[in-house]
Amino acid sequence: MSVLFRLMRRAVDIVSVVLLAALPLVGLLLGPIYAALAWVLGGLRLVGALALRREAPVLDWTLAVLAAGFSLACLMGALWSIVPAHTLGETGQLAAILAASLVVIADRSMPSALASRVFGAFTIALIAGVAILVTDHVLHYWLERHLTGKAEIPGTKYNRGEDYLTLLMWPSLAYWWLSRRKIYAALVVGAVCVAAIFGLSTTARVILPASFATFLAASLAARGTRRLMALAVIAMAATLPFLLRMLARDRALLWHRVKESGLHRLEIWDYMTARVLERPLAGWGLGAAKYVPIRPAEQASYVFVKPSGIYPHQQWLQLWLETGAAGVVLGTLFALLVLHRIGRLPPRLAPFALATFTAAIVLSFSSFEITTDSWWAALALTTLLFRLAAGAVAP
Repeated sequence: MSVLFRLMRRAVDIVSVVLLAALPLVGLLLGPIYAALAWVLGGLRLVGALALRREAPVLDWTLAVLAAGFSLACLMGALWSIVPAHTLGETGQLAAILAASLVVIADRSMPSALASRVFGAFTIALIAGVAILVTDHVLHYWLERHLTGKAEIPGTKYNRGEDYLTLLMWPSLAYWWLSRRKIYAALVVGAVCVAAIFGLSTTARVILPASFATFLAASLAARGTRRLMALAVIAMAATLPFLLRMLARDRALLWHRVKESGLHRLEIWDYMTARVLERPLAGWGLGAAKYVPIRPAEQASYVFVKPSGIYPHQQWLQLWLETGAAGVVLGTLFALLVLHRIGRLPPRLAPFALATFTAAIVLSFSSFEITTDSWWAALALTTLLFRLAAGAVAP
């Protein structure tokens, strides 16, 4: 029986490697699949730990309390939501996503010896995925059309996968660099940079220099960089509606300097920041962004915004709009908790983690709703890979 158990544990580890390797390959084109890969991995590791290793997962109670508190605040928001039934549905979906993410990061059963296989497979899959992206770009996105349907703008189906790679590259880079296998680290960085060059994600192109600048600053003064980032997060969360309000109202000055998608977002932020100021404490209810009213005078001044509504394309603004000040406070506490945890990492890992934090913050500024399952899956998987890297390279 012990031989059978060892074989089954090895099988679980092999499948885990395959699932993680699928992230930069399958996930590059099919970004939403991150959620399925993460939940399957989390469930597999949970069953393997309980049944095969006799190890109980270690639930992060601090994160669990924050997640429960945020879910409860969203549930209470249904009482004054303009779409209460929709808010209840969105709250249930978000609670399930957060619970699944906690299961993924609760796993402690992945052995450090598996790190070389995981990051080796990840790097090979990353290079293969980027090669497919470049080839599809040359072929005018033939593969994208046949696998995902015709995109409104050819090539944009890769954007989510490109964005998530700017998170996942950092634990892989940390492992290779700190293991003194710098040629592999160079391959990871090079592949992600090529993806940013040939892909269409402006967000990814902004994240890369911002996260590398953070890495350099943290390499020189990790503690000071982390404290400065904490202050910046607090200031940003507190002032964001007012800053976006000013930017959106002066959007005419940017009319010939940014692309249409940027002008569209400025129009979205114009009326949404106005709605935030109407309900700054309570918000309009989780999931209500698409249903908040657009005043006739506002609609008359817009070129891109339609009366049907849309989501904010900015998670912190969405927190303000839908959950009010309470949601913003909880979101800020979550970000500060992550920074605090980074401060407890081995010093040589901290710059890589702070660079990842910068990437996540920039992503939260421009992409995905707070209820997007693949977003939370990408964060959970990045955490899992960082833990694996830390166990393999920490003294």
